[in-house]
Amino acid sequence: SLANKVALGWQLFCRGYDEIFIAMPNTPNTLLARLACARRTHTLDTYKTSALVRWLGAGFRRQAHGRDDLTIDSYLRLGGLEPSEAARQKHATQPLHRPDGACLQLASGFRVGVSLSAGNRLKTLPMSLWERLLDMLAPYSPAVHVFGLEDERPLLEELRRRLAGSPVTLVDWLGRGRMPLEAVPWHVAQMHLYLSSDTGNSYIADSLDVPLVNFAGPCHMVEQRPLGKRALIIETPGLQPFSYIFAAQYASELPAEKLYAVSDEDFRAIARLIDESHRLAQARNWRGSGIRP
Repeated sequence: SLANKVALGWQLFCRGYDEIFIAMPNTPNTLLARLACARRTHTLDTYKTSALVRWLGAGFRRQAHGRDDLTIDSYLRLGGLEPSEAARQKHATQPLHRPDGACLQLASGFRVGVSLSAGNRLKTLPMSLWERLLDMLAPYSPAVHVFGLEDERPLLEELRRRLAGSPVTLVDWLGRGRMPLEAVPWHVAQMHLYLSSDTGNSYIADSLDVPLVNFAGPCHMVEQRPLGKRALIIETPGLQPFSYIFAAQYASELPAEKLYAVSDEDFRAIARLIDESHRLAQARNWRGSGIRP
């Protein structure tokens, strides 16, 4: 409610901040920053910024951000830093938080993490694509660890049904009851490979140097994408991206099979990364990025 926002604004004002940085420049955040009355307030000025937000942020220091600007570069400039390869390096936490009770018992074998969907259901890969990906993994007899929310369980059950008799082992980590949110980065770090659409977990994997296949679908990869050396980005041939960081789309008339179509060349690139990741895991007895050999 407006009353709660004003109360929060008063609390921020009482803290007497020297500087505030608005990472998501929407109306509530800009209003709170205005109420806080910091000595200096910095904000992004994006293609989605409304006239009201600009009015509320009058006098704030602005960093322009366009659809073809890499988001992390805009954030670095917002903080007064110059973009560089070193400055773009991300991490989940430093040092990586290791949960007291690890859900995963580390053992030999090839561990592959997957996200079947995302908070934005437009980022749900078609089941036909998952079938082909897991068929490609089958010769390596992997344990495929499924990360995500409890409401993704129907997807997992459908995948189980389709993979009956496959040498692929599906491991269920859906829901906070099975894996607390703060434990997710450490467990993602134990994967030898991660497969997903453009989800938060794919960026966690990327920050931990876990080999990654990121299916872009409708997402505009010029604006935001994994930047790691082990990240393979699969863009849909002939599809003009239409979902942006500050103007996300949550539905499309196109079916998932068209949003996430994969070319033969890209399937060959995925196969090479799978093989390379498996060889790396075997040759170095690698137990995941969270535990260095």
